[in-house]
Amino acid sequence: MRERGAPLGRRRHRGTAIARPTGGRPVTSSGASAVPAGTASAPVPVADEAYDYTYQTGMYRDGTPGPLGAVVPCVADQDEWFLRRYARAFDDLSSDLRIGRFPTPTCAAEEIALDLAIQDAERLHHDEDELVADLETELPASRSDENWDTLQGVLFQDKDYEGLLSYRIPLERDEAERSFEEFDNVPPRDRHRGFRR
Repeated sequence: MRERGAPLGRRRHRGTAIARPTGGRPVTSSGASAVPAGTASAPVPVADEAYDYTYQTGMYRDGTPGPLGAVVPCVADQDEWFLRRYARAFDDLSSDLRIGRFPTPTCAAEEIALDLAIQDAERLHHDEDELVADLETELPASRSDENWDTLQGVLFQDKDYEGLLSYRIPLERDEAERSFEEFDNVPPRDRHRGFRR
């Protein structure tokens, strides 16, 4: 029997879309930049960990989840096809950032990826001062820099996905697949896009 409040138990349609800027860094309703400097590359290390876990390469040859927690426990036992698409969710968000758009999740898998990328960027910012300083030298400062709560409030439509971050019971295949169901109020990703790895 499934625990009460188990993730993805029901799928509700999103009622409102997130406004997007026409260029530059995403902004809050007050016009301030919502994305702290240095977060544009944040999804990449987590994506690399997810790909390494998928292909059992690098330090993940034994199938052990990595230190960044890129592959959440409830989907860690899914097949390679699922895990490749899951890893690509991080890359899709990174692509959004590279072209100056909000990293806008189009499905629950991308919401998970974005949350984990934000957590990793925050950790990096606190633990790797010199590295962060080097990454930020070319970026303009913003009063929203280091405001991780603002990111959580601005970039997500809701927090329905959060139960999956710590859910330890493996999801059934059909339930896990629902994490890729596209939201109806966000433009879908190109179905013919490839995989970085």
